Amino acid sequence: MAPPKQTVCIVGAGQSGLAALKESILQGMEPICYDLDSDIGGLWHKKETYENSNTASVWQSLVSNNSKYTMSFSDFPPNPRDPVFFSAQQLHDYLKKAVKHFGMEKYIHLNTKVVKVREAPDHDQTGKWEVYTCPSHVEVAEAQDLSQCKKETFDNVFICSGWYKKPYYPDIPGLKEFKGHISHSFTYSDPRPFDGKKVLVVGNKFSAAEVVTDVASLANETYLALGKGTWIVPRLLSGARIIDLAMHRNQIHSSDPEYEFNEFFMQEACGKMDHFESGVGCNENPSKSPWCISDDLPVKIASGKIKAYGHLTELKGSTAIFKEGESIQGLDAIIFCTGYRTELSFLDLKVHSDDGKMEMYMLAFPLNRKHNTLAVIGHYGTDGPMVVMGENQARLAASVMVGSRSLPSQKVMAQSVEFWNQSSSDRRPGYHNYMIPGFAFLDTMAVEGGFYPSFWKLMLRDPVLAWRTWYGPYLAAQYRLLGPGSQWEKAREICYTGYSEGLQCIRHADKKMVDRPDLRRRRKTRTVRLLGSSLIVVGIVVFRMWRKGEFSR
Repeated sequence: MAPPKQTVCIVGAGQSGLAALKESILQGMEPICYDLDSDIGGLWHKKETYENSNTASVWQSLVSNNSKYTMSFSDFPPNPRDPVFFSAQQLHDYLKKAVKHFGMEKYIHLNTKVVKVREAPDHDQTGKWEVYTCPSHVEVAEAQDLSQCKKETFDNVFICSGWYKKPYYPDIPGLKEFKGHISHSFTYSDPRPFDGKKVLVVGNKFSAAEVVTDVASLANETYLALGKGTWIVPRLLSGARIIDLAMHRNQIHSSDPEYEFNEFFMQEACGKMDHFESGVGCNENPSKSPWCISDDLPVKIASGKIKAYGHLTELKGSTAIFKEGESIQGLDAIIFCTGYRTELSFLDLKVHSDDGKMEMYMLAFPLNRKHNTLAVIGHYGTDGPMVVMGENQARLAASVMVGSRSLPSQKVMAQSVEFWNQSSSDRRPGYHNYMIPGFAFLDTMAVEGGFYPSFWKLMLRDPVLAWRTWYGPYLAAQYRLLGPGSQWEKAREICYTGYSEGLQCIRHADKKMVDRPDLRRRRKTRTVRLLGSSLIVVGIVVFRMWRKGEFSR
């Protein structure tokens, strides 16, 4: 008689929660998924209003920083006609299609609040957890008053409630006395409230770049407080390259990946705009400093639509004062794009220390636990593709929960935790700035889970694919080529499509390559000149040799 299926509760139905739900189903678990929202998608579910929202906002002009090749699940590729970069609505539509494709609908319970997750009375023996839920509209006065809640017991729990939960505001003197409108990118959804206004956006990373360019389309004057500065990289790079497809695996695994990263970002950033002549640059390398992705920001700064300043140190009335001695008067609004605090108050387990260090192996399994029956997915900041990162985490975690894979010793796990904590701290100190290098982390999880696309293993089956996987871009489908849960033929086909498709997916008219008679003429002229010059040189040499009588010897 087959043993009963492992039950698992998944908290959250955003991109990480759906990845956990998908992997739970694929690995034979009995899941149930709860989400506070009225629809799946988490961050990518656009709402009418973001006041009192449980997720950060998205807006009409927002598009993904990573391309569709790394914003999709490894075993569910995007449609070939989907654009290279998803809008919020397109990514939400993709996630809904994935839900239908994998038959996840029946496991998802929306408008449901998870009030408490705690160890069951017999947890020490069984590893089980108690989960308390209630309808989203019910207010539970105290977390300890669970009388209004439904209690269930599960063998396992996935915490996928998201990283961007509470807006973080810096402590700026005079902020409380500011008479204008103060907001955060957490609730930003529309530039229209700032039409004709004088607006200051504070921040130097991803959301700041997106919000300030959106606001500048309607605001009368727009300013950007960049602090120490930033590196601005476009989505479409020189040579018609797509940003996340331009970073190759051999660079990440080179003898000096920091050099590769810095060289790549500095070259691409300064190729669009001189960061130091314009005053937006940072005096630290990109690997250890803020950077952002924007195609519009350099042009709007160059055109004066956005004016970039340095460190905001004080507010006096409607005047912003900067460390560098500059000031801006008559401000109507300030938008802070200064990061987030997370929210795990419902979990009776501490997974990070007060100094910001995570205490989780692969940022998923809390350390020093007798039973590895709880995993936290997507609880970190990263410059990598969150969809496939969450999937890799969930895939590894589910395999541990069902017993098909074991974790290493506590000593080895503690060393790994310290490595990633130090890696984040070296880049951006502070808990709300926790930032791990995404592509390196993707491969580390894959190695631990047994589904890393090894060059030599691939070489035995398909040398061309092995070469392109190592010396080419990261693609989600590469993690389905080998190991547990692999789908060789399907994944191989998806990879080859990703390597060759480029920008063809956005083409709606057939265009032939430009005929260049001028180029052929220039090449012909240069060839004739080169041959003529060569003949003259040879003639001179022969003449001199003849004069010296060398031919008569």
